[in-house]
Amino acid sequence: MKNLLRLIIVGLLSGCAGNVDKTGGTPQTTDDVREAAAGNFLGKGITIGGSREYNGGENAYLGINSYLWQASLDAVQAFPLRSADSNGGMIITEWQTPPESSNERLKVDIHILGKKLTPANLRVRVFRQTRQPKSGSSWTDVPIDKSTNRSMEDTILTNARKLRIQALGG
Repeated sequence: MKNLLRLIIVGLLSGCAGNVDKTGGTPQTTDDVREAAAGNFLGKGITIGGSREYNGGENAYLGINSYLWQASLDAVQAFPLRSADSNGGMIITEWQTPPESSNERLKVDIHILGKKLTPANLRVRVFRQTRQPKSGSSWTDVPIDKSTNRSMEDTILTNARKLRIQALGG
């Protein structure tokens, strides 16, 4: 029941999580989603009353950390994006089949939960499915070791800290 509720919430959130491109439409390709996600938020600060304000990655308007956002986008650059919502701090990829294994596929969901660059504000879930060669198109969920999620979180946090240091001129 708990997992079903979680699935419904993620489905609802991902359904309304699309960004708007520069022409005012919904992005149609992974590149459009990636460009809209980066362009809407990173390195731009907030424009309030004609003035540009920058507050070290803790954007008060959006409620998430820009360094975590950029590092997360960088971490999933090999995956096609399903949706990227900088307002809600969600990045959801499409399924990606590794070149070395046509009977396996992976998907990543990333949630940035707050403005501070801390581990508590980042959740990563990696999903894996396999297909038996004789079954055709039937995919089966395979459990992922929790250390895989943790390792990806650690990589994102490390890269976000590097981005912050670079932005501060260090």
